[in-house]
Amino acid sequence: MDNKAYIDSLVLKGKAAVEEISGYSQEQIDKMVQAISKASMAHAMEVAQINMVETGMGNLQALTSMSSGAMLFYDGVKGQKSLGLIDEDPVTGLRTFAKPMGVLCCSAPSTTPVFNIIFVAVHGLKSGNAVISCPHPNAKKCVIREIEVMREALVSVGAPADLLQVIEEPTIELSGILMESCDAIIAVGGAAMVKAAYSKGKPCFGVGQGNVQTLLGKDYADLDNMAKNMFESRINGNGVPCTGEQTLWIPRDKHDAVVAAFEKLGAYYLNDKAVIGQMRAAFFDERGINRAIVGKRPKKALAAAGITLEDLSDKNQLLVVELNSWGKDEPLAREIMFPIIRLNMYDDFDEAVRLARGNLLIEGAGHSAGVWSRDQKEIDYAAHMLPVGRLLVEQGGGNSTGSFFNGLPFTNAVGCGTWGGNTISENLTFRHLRNFTKVATMQNAGIMAKIDFQKMMACD
Repeated sequence: MDNKAYIDSLVLKGKAAVEEISGYSQEQIDKMVQAISKASMAHAMEVAQINMVETGMGNLQALTSMSSGAMLFYDGVKGQKSLGLIDEDPVTGLRTFAKPMGVLCCSAPSTTPVFNIIFVAVHGLKSGNAVISCPHPNAKKCVIREIEVMREALVSVGAPADLLQVIEEPTIELSGILMESCDAIIAVGGAAMVKAAYSKGKPCFGVGQGNVQTLLGKDYADLDNMAKNMFESRINGNGVPCTGEQTLWIPRDKHDAVVAAFEKLGAYYLNDKAVIGQMRAAFFDERGINRAIVGKRPKKALAAAGITLEDLSDKNQLLVVELNSWGKDEPLAREIMFPIIRLNMYDDFDEAVRLARGNLLIEGAGHSAGVWSRDQKEIDYAAHMLPVGRLLVEQGGGNSTGSFFNGLPFTNAVGCGTWGGNTISENLTFRHLRNFTKVATMQNAGIMAKIDFQKMMACD
C-alpha cells in the first residue's frame, strides 16, 4: 500500500467512526471522554517511562504528571453541552446547533508528545470528532502506547476504537499527506511544522513559540513567593514546556534580594561573563537550538554544550543567569528549553515593558507574559503594551495552559493570534473544534417593530 492509500484508509475509518457516533447523546459522548481520561490516568506511569526513555527529555515525575493531566482536561469539559442544540437566543430567536468538524489531524512533538495526544483526544471526542495522530519519529513508541490505551477504553464503553488512530511509522511525507486529507489540523510543535501545517489548505489551529517575559513590579515585596512559583514553573519537565519563564525583568534595587530568593531554593546564580559568552556560542546554530541541551538539568545541559562549572551540582535544578542583554543580536534572549532564567535589570518599569515587548516581537509574540505586581497601573500598562494572548499576574508561567484559579481553560495549545501566525489568541478547547448551524426564523415581529429604518438609512 502506498503512502496516499495508507492515509486514505485511516481517514475513511475515522469518518466511519464519526458517522457511527453521530446519533450519540451528550451523555454517551461524555462517557467516552471520561473513559479515555480514566485509562490515561491508570497508565500514566507506564507511558511516562516509555516517553522518558524514548525522547531523553524531561523527568519521570513531570512526564507522569502530564499523563495524569487527562483528568484536568476532563474536568474542564465535563457537564458542558458540546453537540446538538447548544444555544437559544431569547431576543433574536436564533438557535445554534453544534456539529463535529470530522477527522482531525494531530501532531505530537517530541517535547510533550503524550500530553498533547491526550489533550486533543479529550477535546476532539468531546466535540464528536475522530483524531489521527502523527507523532514525531522520536516519540512514536509512547504515542502508540497511549493511543492503544485509549482505544481499549473506547471499546470498553461500546464506542468505535477508530475514533483514535495513529501513524505507527511516521515520516514527513506521511504527515503532509495526512494534513492534506483530514478536515482540520491541530499543529503543536516547532515553528517549521506549524508553518507547514498552515500551508496545507485546511483549517488549522496552530501555536506560536514561547519566550515568556516576566516583570517584577517596582514595589512588589513578596520575593520568596515569586521565586518559588517561578522556580517550580521553570523546572517543570526540565524546562521543556513553552510556558516556562525565560526572562525576568527586575528593579535594580531588588537585584540582590531576587538572587538570594532563588538561591534559597537551590538555584545556581551565574554572572561569569566568560561562561555566558560560551553559552552564546554553544546554545544555537543555523538550525536553531542545540538539541543536546533540551530537557536537561543545568549541569547536564551545560556539559552537553561543552561547558563545565566545578561548583554546579546535579542538585541545582535551575540556572539563574545575569544577562542584562536583549534583542535580535542576543542569542540568549531567545527561548531556551532547559531550566534557565535570565535576569535583566531596569530603572523604569515602563521602559522594561517596552524592552520586553521588543524581545517578544523578535521571538515569542502572542504566547504569554507575567507580571508580579499589585499596582493596577503597572498591570494594565503591561497588558496594554505586551503582544501576548495571556498575561499572568502573581503566578507561575505554567498556569497559562489553564488553572482552577485563574479562569483560563485547560489546554495544550495556547493560540498566539496573528502575532504568532495563529488563527486564535486564546486557549484552544473543544469549542473551537465544531461547525455550527444557525436556525433563523421570521417569527419575531417585535424586533422589526423596534427598528427605525429612516434613522438607520441616515446613519444616525
